[in-house]
Amino acid sequence: DADYVSKLEKVRSFLVYAKKQGWSKGSLASHLKAKKVKTPPRLSAHRDSPEAILLTQQRYAELEAELASLREKSARFIDEIRRAAADKDFRENAPLAAAREQRGHIEGQIRELEETLKAARIADQGKKTALKVSAGDSIVLLDLASDEELRYVLVSPREVDPVRGKISVVSPIGKAVIGQRQGDIVEVAAPVGKLRYQIKQVEH
Repeated sequence: DADYVSKLEKVRSFLVYAKKQGWSKGSLASHLKAKKVKTPPRLSAHRDSPEAILLTQQRYAELEAELASLREKSARFIDEIRRAAADKDFRENAPLAAAREQRGHIEGQIRELEETLKAARIADQGKKTALKVSAGDSIVLLDLASDEELRYVLVSPREVDPVRGKISVVSPIGKAVIGQRQGDIVEVAAPVGKLRYQIKQVEH
């Protein structure tokens, strides 16, 4: 820093003076060097792009409509917040607190939908006849180790419902089967090791 450099210069000046006076044989001043200050690395502004989510054209349109509806609700809650805030007694202003909480919840849904649509890729409808797996499909998998059949519906991350067999297209199984054909064998990484499944059936 500036204080350190100032002190260093004073010591260097004294050593130069000492040499001139014959108090030292060599020039000690040349051995004084300012310490190097490491510049901290700059943080990269780059952010990994979200992983592509395969959606049908119909599903994409449905999510767009849902997003528009949520934005309208958010705007209405802004009006409610303004009206509730007009009440001077903030200590027991339940309507204001409720409106803020509801709007916060809706804003979270809006951000999630925006991210989903931003990462979405429209599935090629022309490939449906080839029975390729895509978002929105129902599939039947055969566990090649246990010979057990598993039924799933591939949905977007926000629609996941394990109880109803709805799994995300970006889940390990979703990633393994998306783009594959009926009859193909896929491998899924799991904590117990790699699991192998055969795609027995694809329903669009």
